[in-house]
Amino acid sequence: MLRIVYSGYAPVSALLYKTLSSGDKGDSVSRVQARLYALGYLTKTASLDGEYGTTTVAAVKLFQNASGITATGTADQATLKALYSTEAKKLPSDSKAADATTTTTTVKTSSSYLDYVPNGLASVVSSYDSGMSNAEKLEHTIYLAQSKLGRPYVYGATGPDKFDCSGLTTWIFKAVGVSLKRSAYAQGYDDSYTKIEGWQNLKRGDIVFFDTISDSDRSDHAGVYIGDGYFIHASSGAHRVVVSNLTTGYYGRVFSWGRRILK
Repeated sequence: MLRIVYSGYAPVSALLYKTLSSGDKGDSVSRVQARLYALGYLTKTASLDGEYGTTTVAAVKLFQNASGITATGTADQATLKALYSTEAKKLPSDSKAADATTTTTTVKTSSSYLDYVPNGLASVVSSYDSGMSNAEKLEHTIYLAQSKLGRPYVYGATGPDKFDCSGLTTWIFKAVGVSLKRSAYAQGYDDSYTKIEGWQNLKRGDIVFFDTISDSDRSDHAGVYIGDGYFIHASSGAHRVVVSNLTTGYYGRVFSWGRRILK
């Protein structure tokens, strides 16, 4: 079902004749939000709430600007027609999504390890289909990672009930048809995937790497990024799969870079 919704081929004939604006609620708003999500104007599943609030207004304005439509924030018929066109404009690479969190608003945590996914960052894409878009596949990898929170860390383990750090990243990406190299070192230095410098440039589903050992390389530990500075990883220090923040504290000091596995 999600694959159909995000693909742009969901039935929209009745929707195309509506006008949606701030304060509206319901299924039509959810469908518009899902389409904005598929095009990159929204990045958090929590934004798909069926309420036409300030975030949806901002996302519609971004789309309208990219499409050469007067940016009113109202999803009128011209905007909806463009939104569901096969040539609908994706979020420009130099723009941030309407629900993107900036450095100044990143939530900090005093704990290095959380046993839950912070509000708004959990994935709901629980099933896999080979016809999914890459964005959906990445959401599924996050769903798999979050489903393993609390499972034990065991060096050399690759799941499904126990993991080491690269065992977890290998396992979640294997589930969507991607074969990664086995170690954190090999994954971190695998230039077949785009290297992401600076945590501010990370996107959900990127693998993140850390320099946790005093040696000659900078890729000793790995996890999967879920947004707002947080990542899921199998931690030897916590002895289990946990959520941590890479913008502050220990992981802020040892963060090296990310790798974008699916674009």
